[in-house]
Amino acid sequence: MWRIELKHAVNWELKMKFFVLPELPTPDIVESGVWRRAIVLDGRAVAVMAYPESERTIVVEGNFENREWEAVRRKLVEYLGLQNPEELYRFMDGDEKLRMLKNRFYGFGRAGLMSMSVFEGIAKAIIQQQISFVVAEKLAAKIVRRFGDEVEWNGLKFYGFPTQEAILKAGVEGL
Repeated sequence: MWRIELKHAVNWELKMKFFVLPELPTPDIVESGVWRRAIVLDGRAVAVMAYPESERTIVVEGNFENREWEAVRRKLVEYLGLQNPEELYRFMDGDEKLRMLKNRFYGFGRAGLMSMSVFEGIAKAIIQQQISFVVAEKLAAKIVRRFGDEVEWNGLKFYGFPTQEAILKAGVEGL
């Protein structure tokens, strides 16, 4: 078990609400405030889960090695938007509407990323065009389940977004 110690408070519950279909592997899954997904490290998919211990401490568990912890930590901080939001909050204080949003959603901090890789981001952007976001996320979940990495750890399933090679191998007929 590892910990990400933050210099600022984070409202984890609020952050998790931004995962539209938390019960489906898009490839992120959120259950009872616990976020999880598979992350690729050096070509190997590993299980990673994160949850709050306090407003300033995020607990991270998974089947990765001690030597891989820093890479996992960096990915999580960037992906989940756990960087220090002080500069953003100062900027928001300069505008009435932004200040209202900051106060209303305090603890959300900085926005995270929509994807763990450029390919995942492009694929999701294409899927999300011209259809509702909920339908797009359901479609993404089907693609993740069918073509993505699946890792089992501690009785849970963790999913990773498929690689471009996996999608190409499936071909048009397979999709």
